[in-house]
Amino acid sequence: MGSSWSAQEEVLPGKTMPDFSNAIPVVDRLASTLAEKEAAFEMEFFVETCRLKELAADGSTLARLLRREDNTAFGPCRHEPCALPLDDEGFVMSFPVEDAAGIKAFFDCYGLVVVSGVLTDEACARSADEVWAHVERQCQGFDRSDHSTWHRWPSLARLGIL
Repeated sequence: MGSSWSAQEEVLPGKTMPDFSNAIPVVDRLASTLAEKEAAFEMEFFVETCRLKELAADGSTLARLLRREDNTAFGPCRHEPCALPLDDEGFVMSFPVEDAAGIKAFFDCYGLVVVSGVLTDEACARSADEVWAHVERQCQGFDRSDHSTWHRWPSLARLGIL
């Protein structure tokens, strides 16, 4: 983790942004716990927010950041959703992980693809457990095994989660 801000010289010539990259914990994608991954993500988000605030605090840069851009040359944006092909069970058609050509073709056409066989049963169970554990940490009083506490479920539908 810990990204560097490559646009720094272009945006703030002659100024050096503080380097907080050593404050971001290093996580192992497979071995780190969800809580460790969340902490690292939150710290990286905090660091990037600080960098943006520093950038915006510079008077000459603020006007540039807030300047409206004319994007009319790109034409009107019209999106007409298309029906996704379904399998016999009514789910979006999926492709085995080995079918790279099918995966690419479907993604190129529809902008999404369902790939089957990516996770082992154990990895899938671990992911489900991590989601439950996250919700239990974030929602005081929520207990995955007690349905009477499920009214505390967070409203994450706006983010495409659940």
